[in-house]
Amino acid sequence: MQGLAVMMFSVDNDTNKVLVYAGVPDEVTRKGLVLIDWLRKALEPINGKGGGGKGGLAQGQVKHHLNSNCILM
Repeated sequence: MQGLAVMMFSVDNDTNKVLVYAGVPDEVTRKGLVLIDWLRKALEPINGKGGGGKGGLAQGQVKHHLNSNCILM
């Protein structure tokens, strides 16, 4: 799908973390969605950390101390 911002969560039980990947296409960025702000805001309530991004992609992580279903709500 073109023009769709996405954020995906993946549980890594070996490292006890939830990995988060976000992508925002240029056309959505031009409408005002700032990738890193969106990622950090999404991770804030679950004490996650979002790193810098480039090329419309960014990643973050959360310690997997919560039920992963709770994170996705």
